[in-house]
Amino acid sequence: MNNKIITDNPLSWFQGAADLLQSFLRLYHLAMSPLEKNLKLSDKLKRPIISYQSFGALTTMGINLLAGLSIEILFKTCIHVIDKNELKKIIENNKGHCLVLLYNKINDSWNLNFDKNYITLLQELEEYVLWKGKYPESKKGNSFHATTHRSVSDKKFDKIKFIWEKTTSELFKKHQVLLLYYKTSIAQNNYYKSTETSYFENEEQNAMKAIKQF
Repeated sequence: MNNKIITDNPLSWFQGAADLLQSFLRLYHLAMSPLEKNLKLSDKLKRPIISYQSFGALTTMGINLLAGLSIEILFKTCIHVIDKNELKKIIENNKGHCLVLLYNKINDSWNLNFDKNYITLLQELEEYVLWKGKYPESKKGNSFHATTHRSVSDKKFDKIKFIWEKTTSELFKKHQVLLLYYKTSIAQNNYYKSTETSYFENEEQNAMKAIKQF
């Protein structure tokens, strides 16, 4: 592996994670828009479920894949901050898409301490990153029908949000350059509220503003 792939500054990794997060949020809310319009006012706080039956395999597959990829690159950013050489080893050993492994590496140093429900979600999204979001079957011969693509419920969305919020909270504490990048983004873009709002929530506001222009 070329050493130049792992740069000294983790900012490029974080920017990649941020781009994938924005793509996930835009697709999620774009799919959600027609469903939300049909909700009664009393039901507005409960998001509808984006399912295969209502949107087809490509939408549910894409949302799951983008969620998994955004978390993967976010985790790799964290490992870069902890130990750049460790990230290089993980990629060289073809373990770079293993979300649970990446999480464990971070947890050894930062004690994120996700409970088993979040680990189960990471395992599910890992499948989408490794093969289910791209191929009809895995290297191990596992296959699926389009209807097996997991729906995206409000609970699942909130778990993805929690993973992003907890991880970025620790990341910004450990790396001041990334925190400065975040604050600079807030100053330059009026869709951000403030650093009192989580990074994920600010990005979600950005996504919802963008899809209104479609």
